[in-house]
Amino acid sequence: VGVVAGSHSNTGEEAVVDVIIVGFNGRTDPHRLRKPTRSSRMQVEVFTIELEEDLGELGAIEVYNSSTGVKADFEILKIVIDKTMEGGIESSSYWQRWVFPCYGWVPAGGSRLFFEGTAFTPQRTPMWLRVQRQKELEAAQQGYKWRTRKHLPGCIACTSVYELPKDEWLPSWYTFDQKVALADLCSQRGVAHLLGEEESWEAIDPQNAAPKTLFGEFFEPKKGRIEGNRFPAPDLAKETEGRNWMGDVEFGRELLSGTHPNAVRCCTSISEIPDGFQKAEALLARLSPPSKNFSEAVASMRIFLLDYTDLLRGLCPPESASKTLAPVACLLYRTDDAEKGGGLIPIGIRIDTHSGEMRVFTPESNMWDWVTAKTFVQCADAQVQTVVSDYLQTSMVVEPFALAMRRQLSPMHPVFKLLFPYFRHSIGLNVAMRQSAWGPGDIYDSLFSIGSKALGSEEPAESDSGPSASTSADISSSQDGLAVRAYRQWKFVDNTMPSSLQSRNVADSSLFPEYAYRDDGMLIWTAIVDFVTSYVEVYYKNDDEVEEDPELQEWWEEIATLGHRDKEGLERKVGCDTIDELTRVCSTLIWTCSAQHSVLSLSRWGSYGCLPFRPASLRGKVPEHGECTYESFLDQIPPVGESAAGLGHAWLASQRTDMGEPLLGPQLQEWICDGSALKTFNAFQDDLEKAEQVIKLRNNRRVNDGVAFNSMLPSTICKSVAL
Repeated sequence: VGVVAGSHSNTGEEAVVDVIIVGFNGRTDPHRLRKPTRSSRMQVEVFTIELEEDLGELGAIEVYNSSTGVKADFEILKIVIDKTMEGGIESSSYWQRWVFPCYGWVPAGGSRLFFEGTAFTPQRTPMWLRVQRQKELEAAQQGYKWRTRKHLPGCIACTSVYELPKDEWLPSWYTFDQKVALADLCSQRGVAHLLGEEESWEAIDPQNAAPKTLFGEFFEPKKGRIEGNRFPAPDLAKETEGRNWMGDVEFGRELLSGTHPNAVRCCTSISEIPDGFQKAEALLARLSPPSKNFSEAVASMRIFLLDYTDLLRGLCPPESASKTLAPVACLLYRTDDAEKGGGLIPIGIRIDTHSGEMRVFTPESNMWDWVTAKTFVQCADAQVQTVVSDYLQTSMVVEPFALAMRRQLSPMHPVFKLLFPYFRHSIGLNVAMRQSAWGPGDIYDSLFSIGSKALGSEEPAESDSGPSASTSADISSSQDGLAVRAYRQWKFVDNTMPSSLQSRNVADSSLFPEYAYRDDGMLIWTAIVDFVTSYVEVYYKNDDEVEEDPELQEWWEEIATLGHRDKEGLERKVGCDTIDELTRVCSTLIWTCSAQHSVLSLSRWGSYGCLPFRPASLRGKVPEHGECTYESFLDQIPPVGESAAGLGHAWLASQRTDMGEPLLGPQLQEWICDGSALKTFNAFQDDLEKAEQVIKLRNNRRVNDGVAFNSMLPSTICKSVAL
């Protein structure tokens, strides 16, 4: 019997472990495997058990931990049982091997049941394992409780990471408190002395993109030997030929190839253009190619829009607040002018004031009026990217699926096995974020203009027609906030790559010969769909088998009634009744957890790392025509101390830890054991490797044209939201 321990420090140091092996012909008596010993993190311990009886085919193993010591909780990744005759495993009498993927904890004074790695739907589970299957499910339902929420996705009923079921604990080396990690990071990078500095920046070099002192304080020296351990300068903060953060080309490039490439949309009707852009219409005749008016430009698919007026109205800080944010709309033109990047350039920006006045700026405005207006758009987009696209539409909306999976799908269920690697650590990370990142005074409240209006405040609901207390430990409603507003508009189907492109009218490759997010993303999306389709067909031969799977239907029912109780699009009748529907759901979840989340998170440094280009917050008032100056711009970007923290956070958020397993890479230790299913995974890896090579070739060309897009390389994409 080989036991692979987990990665947590002190795991099982004081554990006393006994096992009972369950086979077709019966079960063994308890056998002692280990006594208290030193930590064995990620190590294999091998034990010998001598049995006179033949158990036949093995199906489960019961693990008991009789110790009650402080360091007795024992994390197990995998158990391997080799059946041998006399002579042992090294001899020629080696007979058979069974693998038990575990990825779970055996608590002090408790026990766990782990199944052999073969996947079974409930209908096909061997009769002699069905009791154990139901027993394990009932135990999971006791450990995982719902907190249903009105106007936001449901989540696990935990307010602290220490209340989590231990299977959801993050690795001990992963810092829960991002503020501590940020302070430690800035200290390591030699900028901790700036964290308390409230002064404005004294100078900005418009040509080289960043406050002059940033190169000395934050970034590695531009020439010569690198000294210290400072941040590597992002491309926009380098003297890169042809790139200037103040330019319109760079502004348009950011919307297509930056850290939020799934926001801008193409207008297909003149009615989609917000009010106030008459001045911008007058510029169309001077663009390449020219357009007479909006009607002609819209008809030729040349008008694009980024509109946050409705989404942000009423959520911006009051004028007396220290931070500034405003409802904005930005109109862009698709140009064929090679000197302008052959992409999008902004032609008009509307900024709404607290009093309801619409202030519209164009490239013909005063230079610093125009620069400031574009910075207000970038700041607004930063709020939406962080709160809506990154946190709500990946982490928050996925948690109900992961929680319902834990409660309603047995670990031997093929859908559990399919989704677990992509859900891994997501529940724990979400709880850690709610605990220490999104509260008043926490990192996002401190660094982003949206502040406390990001998620909306929660209060106990007066009444609820939902589940009993045994199912849901807490019910709450959320008052108005950015996430609440966006969740009202969100549909599960919008998380698919094709639907996202089509809803924004950018699926047509003739619009942009080079739209890396679309082109590279479809390679990854197609590989995921092909993998899931082949995998699902291994276990389900027809639609009736899907509809008659009781665990699968309970999973979807719980998602629809508890996890996303406000969303009609997640009703059971449009959920998982057919092979095609199940394939669509699982493909969407894998895409959302992996590629989509990685693009929105790991690419942050390239944009946020150039502080004046994309600040997370601004100060002062909404710009007025003719009143913006070089000095007023310096006063509007975050002060020195907040800049240090903001850059530290951007760097930290864009780094993948050891917890972030790459999409292109080996599976969890023998997690998928079935031969046919394993073939589908290996074919998936082959498809990803081909996509990797295609994207690398494209990036070689893109470097010559402007900027490479590395965010969709399968080797850099993380499998789950836990980076």
